[in-house]
Amino acid sequence: MWFPSSIRGAHPGGCKRCSFHGLWSEDPNQHLKDFLKLVDSLDLDGENRERTRLRLFQFSLRDQASNWLERLPAGSITTWEDLTTRFLAQFFPPGRTAKLRNDILMFQQHHGESLSEAWTRFKDLLQKVPHHGIDRWLQI
Repeated sequence: MWFPSSIRGAHPGGCKRCSFHGLWSEDPNQHLKDFLKLVDSLDLDGENRERTRLRLFQFSLRDQASNWLERLPAGSITTWEDLTTRFLAQFFPPGRTAKLRNDILMFQQHHGESLSEAWTRFKDLLQKVPHHGIDRWLQI
C-alpha cells in the first residue's frame, strides 16, 4: 500500500497492517483501529483529521474492499462516521455479528484454562464485535 512519506515514517512497520482486502478471515474492526492509529499519529486538528481520514482510507483497501468503495455513489460518504458505518455494514455482516454475539453469550472457560487466560480470551472476543449490544451487566 502506498502512503505519503510523512505517514509511512509515522508507523514503524510501514503500512502492512493497514491493507484490507475484504476477506472473511480479516477483521474490519481491527483494520479501522490500525488505520486510525496510523493516520491520527499525524496530529491534525479536528476538521483536517476528518478530511485526511476520508481521503486516505481508500488507499488502505484492496481487491473487493476497494471495489466496494468505488461502487458507492459519489458524494454518499461525507463524514468518517458515515464511512465506518457503511464499511462495517458491508464487511461485518449481521450473520457474523450474530455468531460472535452468541459466542459471547455462551462463553465458557475451557478445561485446564486459567481464569486469567479465559478472561483475556473473553475480552478479545468482545473487541472483535464492539457493536455487540450486550449490556455490561450480562458481560460480567
